[in-house]
Amino acid sequence: MKDLDSVYDWVDMASLVGGAGILTILIYSILL
Repeated sequence: MKDLDSVYDWVDMASLVGGAGILTILIYSILL
């Protein structure tokens, strides 16, 4: 469940940052 919590955190950050947050998630998903 910790993974889900981190995912929700990333979603919240993406909402605040906007496009930059989405790009960050995409980059992380590729690296991971």
